[in-house]
Amino acid sequence: MYFVLRHICFFFTTVVKLLCLCEYAGVLCLSNYDVTGDGVVDLLVGRDDGQVEVYGYTDAGEPALRFSQVC
Repeated sequence: MYFVLRHICFFFTTVVKLLCLCEYAGVLCLSNYDVTGDGVVDLLVGRDDGQVEVYGYTDAGEPALRFSQVC
């Protein structure tokens, strides 16, 4: 239960950080999925300029950009 609550807290912190970055296009959609296959869900961000970003979490629980692609 602790892990789930901790992950939810990090998720919302990440969303707030992403929404506050003025140099990026607006966020259209957010989702969680284990893209990297490490057993920890990653944060997927779709932006209105066609950018898709995958954020993983460091050992300290901080989000880190893993992949970025313009579609």
